Amino acid sequence: MKGKSYKGLKKQADDGKWVYCVHKKTRLLTPRGCPKKYESSKVKSCSKFSEEERQEIFLRFWDRLDWNQRKVYVNSLIQSGAVGRKTTEVNSRRNVSYEFFLRKNGESLCVFKNMFLSTLGIREKTVYSWLKDTQNGTPQKVNTIKKKTA
Repeated sequence: MKGKSYKGLKKQADDGKWVYCVHKKTRLLTPRGCPKKYESSKVKSCSKFSEEERQEIFLRFWDRLDWNQRKVYVNSLIQSGAVGRKTTEVNSRRNVSYEFFLRKNGESLCVFKNMFLSTLGIREKTVYSWLKDTQNGTPQKVNTIKKKTA
């Protein structure tokens, strides 16, 4: 839950028992991921964030928030809207475009998706599943751990 390395569960094929054997790596701040030709873009604000500011955002995200708070935080930083332009005339399943934001000094600044993901240390699949599971900014599925009582 804190982004540290741990052993994950995997179901064994032979007997169906769950075993802690999958090594999960520590989450790390990765390079920005902004295309070079857009570094000085007026629309996307990747260059306005220093590496120290990105590190601070990353640490705040992983050290101070629990899992449900992370879902709400990520959902609050993404805006959905209508697709700007269609590239094909055939029916497309895509009906929503997303804009990704990071906060700096209380202001939300639009950034590229790659920078958003790398700054928070999460994957695209995680973000889209969180967006799908949320409604009006609050998670609909609450993560609970069932404990066995002996």
